[in-house]
Amino acid sequence: GRGRPRLDGRPPIKGGEKPTKPSSPVPKFSDQRLRACRLYLERHGHLSVPSDYDDRAHRDLHNFGAWASAMRDDYRRFVGGEFPEEKPSRHARTRVQVARGLELLEELGFDFGTEDGAGRGDKDGPAAEASKKPAAASAGQDAVWNWRLEKCLAYKSENGHLNPPAKHPVIGGNWLAHLRELYDLRLEKGQSALTPVQNKRVRKLVEIGFCFDKVFDVNLQKLEAYKKSKGTCHIP
Repeated sequence: GRGRPRLDGRPPIKGGEKPTKPSSPVPKFSDQRLRACRLYLERHGHLSVPSDYDDRAHRDLHNFGAWASAMRDDYRRFVGGEFPEEKPSRHARTRVQVARGLELLEELGFDFGTEDGAGRGDKDGPAAEASKKPAAASAGQDAVWNWRLEKCLAYKSENGHLNPPAKHPVIGGNWLAHLRELYDLRLEKGQSALTPVQNKRVRKLVEIGFCFDKVFDVNLQKLEAYKKSKGTCHIP
């Protein structure tokens, strides 16, 4: 017969054929993995994660090394420009989608340069002591941040200000909300509440005139709506 239909549009399942799930090449970035990064950093003093690292005793660190290796691969592909600006297919990932997780790792000091540090930090001796320090390569790994910064400067050049709308595809949305949270946290609790990388980035955005004021953003949207309805910005 024609076989059982599939819900995802693939060819029908014929008699005797076992249904299969479509494969997904997307490494999963989640809050759990972010917790794992912080836990690993607390334990080892660095984020040069060996590709074979696996702590089955802790749920967050299970298969952590394989995930870290996938993140390093994503970073290399991002730097190489392999991810498109717009989504060409249902399963493809864009630069914005990939950037979100990678930039959080940048802020933590994740070492994207370690190809395979198998066993680093897990043995005794001088090599283990050396492995407790972050790799020198990690200090200059700001590819995602530099990409966002270029978009900020381009936006300012085009619009005369740096108060992007929340709907902006690159410097809006989650990224905008995250930076404003960091800024508020820094004002409330001081520089010690942020990582060195986060402090550096907030200072840079302040330097180029980035608007962290959410109230201003809301009022600007109201003014734009008023102008659209009345045809003028003059408010009696």
